[in-house]
Amino acid sequence: MLGTGPCGLTCSKNDVGKNTGILRKNAEANSGNPALFGNFNADFKPSTSTSNNNQHKPLTDEVHQSFSEIVIGVNSAEGWEQERMTFSVLLEPNIAYEDLK
Repeated sequence: MLGTGPCGLTCSKNDVGKNTGILRKNAEANSGNPALFGNFNADFKPSTSTSNNNQHKPLTDEVHQSFSEIVIGVNSAEGWEQERMTFSVLLEPNIAYEDLK
């Protein structure tokens, strides 16, 4: 919904191409919720595991240390904004698979 995302309350077509990283961090800090715009997690199964249970690893802090984000679209008439985030995280070694969420 336009104005509720990292672009902020005054988001408009003029913000397309704008880096929203600082705005995201400020909104999360002001709300007291470091996952205001969502959590990042990984589920994985070690290749040596004999259990069917996956292990879970929170990635939100790691993503917050490496991301960049820009506004790629705004539609004021329909009331939406779209950002593109890129980030890097270390994958678990010696695993059968890993699912990033």
